[in-house]
Amino acid sequence: MPEKDIAIQEAPRVWHPRFRESPYPAAGKTVKTNPPILLIPLEEGKKNKHFSFRLSTHPEFQGKNLQEGKKLPYAIYHPHKALANGDWYWQYKYEDGPWSDTQHFKINSKVAVFETPSLDELVTLVPESHPRVLVYEKDLQAFRLRNKDHTEAKKILALADNVLRQSPPKESEGLPVLKGTTKVENEKLAQDGSKKLGTLANQGLTPLVQAYLLTDRGVYAKAAIIWALEVASWDPNGVSMVNNFADSECMLMLATTFDACYNLLTEEEKTLILKSIQVRGNRFYASWRNSLEAKVFSAHVWQHILERLFKTSLATLNEIPEAKDWLALVYDLWQARSPVLGPDDGGWWNGTHYFELNTLTLLDIPMILNSLTGIDFLRSPFYENNPYWLIYSFPPLSYSDGFGNGTEKQFGQKTGVLGYADALSRLKGNPYAAWYADQHLAAMGLTLADDPSFRWFRLRWELPARPSPLASMDLPLARVFPETGTVNMHSDLENPLHNLMVSLRSSPYGSTSHAHADQNAFNIQYGGKKLFYTSGYRPSMGVPHYNQWFKATKGHNTVLIDGKEQPIASAESYGWIPRFLHGQRISYVLGDASKAYDNSIEKPQQAGLQKFRRHMAYLRPGLIVIYDELAADHPADWSWLLHSMEPTRLDESNGRLFCETDNAKSQVDLFGSSPIDISISTKFDPAPVNFRGMRDEDGDLLVYKDQWHITAANTNPTGKMRFLAIIQVAPKESKKPFSPSQKNQEGIWEIGDWRIQASLDENTPPALQIEHKDQTAILVYGKENLQIGTQKIEGKGLESTILAELIEGEWVRKEATDTLPKGRN
Repeated sequence: MPEKDIAIQEAPRVWHPRFRESPYPAAGKTVKTNPPILLIPLEEGKKNKHFSFRLSTHPEFQGKNLQEGKKLPYAIYHPHKALANGDWYWQYKYEDGPWSDTQHFKINSKVAVFETPSLDELVTLVPESHPRVLVYEKDLQAFRLRNKDHTEAKKILALADNVLRQSPPKESEGLPVLKGTTKVENEKLAQDGSKKLGTLANQGLTPLVQAYLLTDRGVYAKAAIIWALEVASWDPNGVSMVNNFADSECMLMLATTFDACYNLLTEEEKTLILKSIQVRGNRFYASWRNSLEAKVFSAHVWQHILERLFKTSLATLNEIPEAKDWLALVYDLWQARSPVLGPDDGGWWNGTHYFELNTLTLLDIPMILNSLTGIDFLRSPFYENNPYWLIYSFPPLSYSDGFGNGTEKQFGQKTGVLGYADALSRLKGNPYAAWYADQHLAAMGLTLADDPSFRWFRLRWELPARPSPLASMDLPLARVFPETGTVNMHSDLENPLHNLMVSLRSSPYGSTSHAHADQNAFNIQYGGKKLFYTSGYRPSMGVPHYNQWFKATKGHNTVLIDGKEQPIASAESYGWIPRFLHGQRISYVLGDASKAYDNSIEKPQQAGLQKFRRHMAYLRPGLIVIYDELAADHPADWSWLLHSMEPTRLDESNGRLFCETDNAKSQVDLFGSSPIDISISTKFDPAPVNFRGMRDEDGDLLVYKDQWHITAANTNPTGKMRFLAIIQVAPKESKKPFSPSQKNQEGIWEIGDWRIQASLDENTPPALQIEHKDQTAILVYGKENLQIGTQKIEGKGLESTILAELIEGEWVRKEATDTLPKGRN
């Protein structure tokens, strides 16, 4: 590979393996927090084993600084108290086996200190009296008085009054109603039925218990006990555990009823309720122990179930013997791993839709720990940066940036995220989080009181006042989230109906969990309407259309090699964002998916792709340039993919595409270093099937509509290929015609006010230059120096990208070379 691609050679086999492969901290690196939490990989067959650790300032583990953790039930060691500055050494072992190789790390005075109580200290801080989960007994009277006339308290009472007129669900209501045609379909239908049963239990018991705590009225407690005894009578190993959400809902509903109505329950009733909780809690503990601490992510656990076991353990501490073990695991997991999907840049790597399902957990567990310990558990940089990711990835009156499950139908933010943003703005003093909540609520004609997810959170915690409103929205129009692996570029963040949003994903996390095999994919929307976007549907995870289209590479605006895609459900097949530059007129990103097509462990495939570097420049207000560098170890067939929900027309005489939404129009010109053939299809392969009988917002049976799928492919195999796409977007009412996108005699495309040069000769070094005709802005890649008018701008050589703009009479110059993303613990 040429010198400029050194970063591809330096990139590891995998950034975030699905299971930990190496101990942390190690390699003599300075830790981020004092004390660090020691994490180790798990060996196959080590389930339900015990682990020992030793830690010392002496490499032979001698002297007074020796610390030991003996026969621990899971693969985490947390010293809890700050360690002395200097060099530290540590080892671990399984059961009575040999000690591991010695690991080494450093601590200095610049490392942030974050001390927390040990488990035994935490247990002493949990109140002995009940209630102690939804509210503390000592705070109960003040809580009731404070919320006596609160609007949201009245909403809870109205829900509870409605439940008083209902009978609790029967266990048989969790059985599936429909029958599928395959094993996968029938398993999903069984999970749907089970989940419905858990939801019914939640919808009844949550308002009843909350209403009782708000009012002290026995009618609510009596009904809650009747419902809880019905749930406790269900077989905890039966239909209610088929779906782990339902299993955990039943567990938590029983625990909160036990806690809130403790003094009203008979001993027999307590025994019945605790027996069901014990079975369910032990099942979660057994399935997580010696797994979750080393697994990069387990979706349902971190969304809700971890929080539910945490609260259940608090409610039943000293009542169920194993509750302390449950609490210990959750407490250490939370400190060692959370926020598991949220790196320091504030993003959420499996997408905007599934972020919503994590919001309550992200704040509720820290707030409870804060209240018990007096220590701020909201200290991660994630919480500081997360509001910006929300703003850039999901503006009001729009779809989100479109990466990951659920985003295909996600128009307008969920109220739970807005409740979270409001709470976060108060807890962290962040006015942008408050602005985000207000903008979305106003767009939907709602208030915070319409959000049920954080309703109890707002009633329980006396949150600080909101920060002062923003005098003006002073954020830049583009932002990179390099650890998450996304970039979002906008034309007008404050006016969503006129905003052109351009997004790219190339993620170090690959395609695991709810993320897709979409490295170097882009999405474009105008005024909140999809123009070019992720395609396909999700009838259910695991079915053919989901695996082979919706989650697969062919459903995204990226590239195939010889028809081969990036492996799905793979951390090893990943991308990253080496470069990002932002100016007033030009925003630029380079995505690298050179590692995304091969896989040696998870989904074995050797596609032979050696390079896939996608340069994307957004030229405001409405021009997008995409320049792709592709290389393989063999003559290959390359397929450049583009998808739209709207009819797309091809002018075959010049290879030009046209697409319109009801508020925007676009023209796409495609060029290749080798001759290309462009084709359009409206069919999915395989087609989506609505076997679950899902319905739309109007209650009608959901119909999966055709979409438009464009493929630009080279006509003859070649080992190197370059594509240039010039995409023009304008409001539909605009009378100004699009530029023809034709090269002049100097080999320059003149598009409106811009000149574009791109090397499409694969035998010459790749190069891209974009210059405004008034000579006030220029972007250059692949040239050592650039000249614009009389201004000469020197760079670092061929390996850099330079952006220069003349702003208020001064040249502002920015330069980027490849930067590898930061790893995680």
